[in-house]
Amino acid sequence: MRSSSFALVLLVALGASASTAHADWNPDGSVAAQLHFELGDQGERGGTILVDLWKRFDLFRIGLAAGVGALTGGADAGESNRAFAPIGLTLGIAGIGDYVGGSLTVRAGPWGGATNDGLKGGLFVSVGGSLDIRWGERLAVAFVLDYWLIMGAGETRSTLAPGVALRWTWQEEEAPL
Repeated sequence: MRSSSFALVLLVALGASASTAHADWNPDGSVAAQLHFELGDQGERGGTILVDLWKRFDLFRIGLAAGVGALTGGADAGESNRAFAPIGLTLGIAGIGDYVGGSLTVRAGPWGGATNDGLKGGLFVSVGGSLDIRWGERLAVAFVLDYWLIMGAGETRSTLAPGVALRWTWQEEEAPL
């Protein structure tokens, strides 16, 4: 009982002290939902939700990507199911005019997840492009098409992944922080 009282007092004291931290990174980003269709003979299908956060350098960008996905089905459905969480580095080129733009993006990194054989991991690489349609000053709706290579857990899967994304950008003087 004494330790829980002390912890409560400490928590209240920490919460009462105002923080003056200031973040200098105001990333551009994207949230994408994609369907996956395997290009091999297994016929797997699935989907991913992927978040990208980027630092812009004119037309170039570098950042991080993280998401969740699942692949299932195919000719031997009992052997091919997997849920995975990719996290990796993102490199890209992007530009947008008054109404329309586009991007080319490469992502690579590890993934971890569950397969029919238990917890496994591996590497992923995705290469793709998008057609972006501006929606206001800071937002764009993007139609994306990526090629994914998912390696590990005993096999390599290649998928074609069409999808849609919501992208945002901050002008340096408009950043919220």
